[in-house]
Amino acid sequence: MASTKHKIIRRGNRILFDDRVCILKLAEEFRFCVKSVSNELGLTTIQFESLLVSYLDINPKELFCNHRAVMARRLILEGEDRKSIINMLGFKYDSHFCYEIKRHYGLSPSQLAKQIGPTH
Repeated sequence: MASTKHKIIRRGNRILFDDRVCILKLAEEFRFCVKSVSNELGLTTIQFESLLVSYLDINPKELFCNHRAVMARRLILEGEDRKSIINMLGFKYDSHFCYEIKRHYGLSPSQLAKQIGPTH
């Protein structure tokens, strides 16, 4: 079973697979695709989900959604335009981006931008 051979640990805001690979960096590299990240780690999606749930009590999709929302907020704060954020973070549609931001922050992207304002 995967959980006996591999481990996942949290170091600050980094989540490491076998104490060497940053899962969130892989998620960014593979545009938050759970299957692609699992494959890169040499795991099935089921094994990857089982590991994350057993070590961190969160499934990969939710972990990646949370990380992507945090990255989107940072990009909004930096004054990045919406279309660029959508493309950079791998959202397929504007409506998907809006839904995820509203779900995570309780505000639409434009409301969030007004609330936090750009830094430049």
